[in-house]
Amino acid sequence: MKQVEKLQLNLKPDVIGVFWITNEKLLSRPLPFHSLDYFLDGLLSRHYERMTQDSKISVPDTKNFFVSESFGNPFFVAYMLADTDKTDNDLEELMNLVLKLKKSKRNSIMLIDSSKQKHQERMEKRFPNFKFKTIDLEA
Repeated sequence: MKQVEKLQLNLKPDVIGVFWITNEKLLSRPLPFHSLDYFLDGLLSRHYERMTQDSKISVPDTKNFFVSESFGNPFFVAYMLADTDKTDNDLEELMNLVLKLKKSKRNSIMLIDSSKQKHQERMEKRFPNFKFKTIDLEA
């Protein structure tokens, strides 16, 4: 099954967004860059083009937050570089953005975590008002 199809099956109306945690920097367009880009109406590709074409743009290399729309509601993809000395701080900052964005009872967040340190349990303990579900796009 293709990554886009797996995402489509799992992105139900109660999912407010995706935490994408990887060991690769965003500039390398790690998997599932293109599949997530589909659900963000090309925001990832536009961001990538801007980062690679304008050397004056200073872009955080450990985290980023993209917002689009799904089922008539805000939908986010939070990218985070895993296993850095900033991981806990980045997670906290990204979740603060999620809290500002959340305006409905929807509380499910999908995790795509290709890092060595799986983050679901830690996120569930730290943010008990959300339901986290890890999806394996490689299987």
